[in-house]
Amino acid sequence: MTLKIVVLASIKKGKEDRLRELAKWVSGEIKATEPDVSHYEMFVADGDKEGTKEGVVYLHIKDEAAFTRRRELGHHKEFADVVEKEGLLETPLRYLKLTDIVDEWHR
Repeated sequence: MTLKIVVLASIKKGKEDRLRELAKWVSGEIKATEPDVSHYEMFVADGDKEGTKEGVVYLHIKDEAAFTRRRELGHHKEFADVVEKEGLLETPLRYLKLTDIVDEWHR
């Protein structure tokens, strides 16, 4: 069953451009090497505190096994290493599996 995942990232002030650059790189790697990811959108939102930004990724992935497997892929490990080394985030990435559709509609 396809999983719908939201990834949340609280970006450190002043690190927005570097994280955007890194996120675009990893997005390209995902598109090129992860056929189990069928939908991928990346957003930047205003944070709760003045002048802060949040990164938001919404993706569809084939199943739980594919979701677990992807954390071991080289580009994800490299992304995590750079984020930690350069101190790009306020808190670790948060992964949310969307489980119940309460309502859905399209125009």
